[in-house]
Amino acid sequence: MSNLVQKGLDNNLFEINDDKTYITYNTNQKNGNARQRWNDTEEKVRAETIVKLVQEQHYPITTIGIEMPVSRGVDNKRADIIIYKVDKKKKKTNQAYIVIETKTKEERNIKGAKDQALSYAKFTGAEYAVATNGKDSLTIHIGKDEDRTVDSIPDFGGDAPKWKYLRNSKTNDISPMDKDRLKGLLKEIHDYLWNGGKRNPAEAFNEFSKIVFTKIMDEKVTKKDKKNYTPHYQFQKDRDETNEQLELRIKALYDSHKEKDANVFDDKLILDEDEIAFLVKKLDKYNLNKTDLDIKGKIFQDFFADFFKGDAGQYFTPMNIVRFIVNLFDLQESDKVIDPSCGSGGFLLQCLAQMQGKAKAELESIENPTHDDIIEAHNYWHSFAEHNLYGIEISGGISRTAKMNMIIHDDGHTHVITHDGLDRFENFQSKPESSNFKPNNFDYVFTNPPFGSNIKDDKPYFSTFEKFSNTTVDFIDALIDNKKSKDLKNQKSEVLFLERYYQLLKPSTGIVAMVLPDGVLTNSSMQNIRDYLMEKFKIVASFSLPQHTFANYGAGVKSSILVLQKKSEKQEKKFIDTQDKIRLKHVKIHQPEILSIRKELKDKLIPLTKNLKDEKKKELIDEDKLLNLQEKISDLKDEYKLKEEIVRDKIYQAVNTDMSKVEKYPIFMSIIEEIGEDAKGKITCKYEKTELASVSEEFKKFYDEVYIKGNVNFT
Repeated sequence: MSNLVQKGLDNNLFEINDDKTYITYNTNQKNGNARQRWNDTEEKVRAETIVKLVQEQHYPITTIGIEMPVSRGVDNKRADIIIYKVDKKKKKTNQAYIVIETKTKEERNIKGAKDQALSYAKFTGAEYAVATNGKDSLTIHIGKDEDRTVDSIPDFGGDAPKWKYLRNSKTNDISPMDKDRLKGLLKEIHDYLWNGGKRNPAEAFNEFSKIVFTKIMDEKVTKKDKKNYTPHYQFQKDRDETNEQLELRIKALYDSHKEKDANVFDDKLILDEDEIAFLVKKLDKYNLNKTDLDIKGKIFQDFFADFFKGDAGQYFTPMNIVRFIVNLFDLQESDKVIDPSCGSGGFLLQCLAQMQGKAKAELESIENPTHDDIIEAHNYWHSFAEHNLYGIEISGGISRTAKMNMIIHDDGHTHVITHDGLDRFENFQSKPESSNFKPNNFDYVFTNPPFGSNIKDDKPYFSTFEKFSNTTVDFIDALIDNKKSKDLKNQKSEVLFLERYYQLLKPSTGIVAMVLPDGVLTNSSMQNIRDYLMEKFKIVASFSLPQHTFANYGAGVKSSILVLQKKSEKQEKKFIDTQDKIRLKHVKIHQPEILSIRKELKDKLIPLTKNLKDEKKKELIDEDKLLNLQEKISDLKDEYKLKEEIVRDKIYQAVNTDMSKVEKYPIFMSIIEEIGEDAKGKITCKYEKTELASVSEEFKKFYDEVYIKGNVNFT
């Protein structure tokens, strides 16, 4: 006989006859059956449950009924235990309060008993349903709007639990989501907030981001945070709250976390009480922090992009392209990475994912990882996220998207700032979180710069760009005619960003891997840009992308991925000095020929120009003669321009031939057709099956041989 059963006998809660065949509960009940056959299985569990109810939770034995009838139509069922409410004088009423179904200790799965108890409880109007096998139990509180699993029933005279979800509770904690549930939930939230197009997408997204931020920050509160810690999660509606009260409390919770992390939001939460109640109800039961990173990363990225279809497509790069670019390189925990036009943060997230993958693989390689091993693995990638990832985004709304993306991925948002990525460096460094935004400080730049926008010279920083804020003078014109560059009135954003990448990267080792429009690589008018890249960088690789790559994001420009390594100051100076000597040599060789062509043209133009002036002075102008003279002058100029261009081409070719001998190193080149998405963004195959994946592996072998082992003869 157990100690609990003996305690029940000692306190006259029940009696067991001498031959131990019957137990009689001293409940003074008129209905039901207080006398039951005694056994050491289910009846023992019921007896022990009664003892706990009376001795530990102080329910009077007289408020309890055994084997109480529950009539449902023609079915006559009986509940194992019913506890009844009491009136103001503490006397038992006929109103059921708690229904309990008991099972033997051998029955580990008590879900069936829980369903049975819940059915009886709802039929009798009880507030609680309990299923127990004496060891494990399930307790349901039946509310007006929903049924809630709770840790236990209240003690006698107590109220129903005020809070449903409790931190570190075995039965009442929040839980992670699977892929389908998260995707469906976010679609439902998107449709609700978007309201059929009545709400501005940017505003809808901004408000939802605040809610997610508040939810995630609430999940992260620990006992160390004495000011904000509560045993229950704050992001839920309590038992007695109205929607208006919930609104005020959630807004205060948002303000509290916003003040602690002012880098993310600086404005109020403006959703109304019904919207907040809707979102809290949809999200309160889920643990966003513990939901699998791979699942929430992809789905949240799609969700964010869905809010910004069309006009803001420029801020998003296809995930497969991002994954390809970042995973060309094996990032180390000491590497500093920046994206100066980070958009929604895709490149930074992929860097974080790579480091998380390394930590996970290392942990899985340990047969029986200790708690310290788990902490070390977490610190490995978390420290990288906190100290080594940097992003700049000019759009406040999109910058917030990047920060939220990082928070959802378990942090790394500290060094994502809202700013113009082309601004003066001293303007970046005005805040503590941006003190590391300085020249020659980064190991990698992963980026997809904004294409096509013109930056005007009225920007205060425009003149600080040494190369591309001025007109480019062809070296032939500079050497022969002493032409000088002039200030430009504007410049394309992607061109200025090239100079910014050079400024950011560490000399000798810094790598930029970027998306560029093909025009930069092929148009004759952009030769000066290619010359600049050759002077400042080694060309590591070029990957041609299919025409449709960015079509789903509102851009149809044919693009490529270019990978460059910044030269050392010594390498750069040597290249420029050698280039200057070679150019001077070949210009000197051909200068007499060019000057002769120009003189010959001048001599032939003199009489024609004189005749043209004379004709214009006549009172009666011969229009045919005038037109003929103009055509002759134009044709002559075209003829001699072509002659000079032929000579200039000889100079360019000679210079290029000599320069190709100055820096001899292999360049990895590839044309990629299959990226795993079509022009509408529809998935055509998994990343692992794309050309991106196979080409990436080929490049890694090339990079290891040429840039790690120094084998410049590798083919």
